Amino acid sequence: MTPAQSSAVQQLLPLVERSGSFGRAELRGGYVHALAKTNPAAAFRAGFDEKGAFVAWVCGERYVSQSIEADLMWTGDDLSELIAEAAVDHGYSGPAFAQVEHYRDPDKLFTFLSRIPAASPDAPTLLAAMLGYSAAFGELGDMKPEEND
Repeated sequence: MTPAQSSAVQQLLPLVERSGSFGRAELRGGYVHALAKTNPAAAFRAGFDEKGAFVAWVCGERYVSQSIEADLMWTGDDLSELIAEAAVDHGYSGPAFAQVEHYRDPDKLFTFLSRIPAASPDAPTLLAAMLGYSAAFGELGDMKPEEND
């Protein structure tokens, strides 16, 4: 990770905490990991890895991931479009995210991940991406607040 990327991640943590949109947040290597407020089984991440900048939703619970997939299947909505619109609504003005990747990572977390094409986005850009992810996923499946009351 470059010094600029490291600085962006370190600056991102207090922005995430002050946003009030997430639960507990912490630095984990090259990214910020913040629990979802609507379903603490899930979390949002933004930062850098060996492939560049990213924003992601992760969850170890299969039923939560499947509930999101089911909502998308029944509504026919395009997740990439939902995320892009929500990110713009939260101040994201960078280049369009790459298509959403969906997989189970080596830690057995169900993952939806978007690459941020900017070479080295700053902390406010990463925050806008995280807020967009949170807003989009907060309306899907078992991430909806009423599903978890």
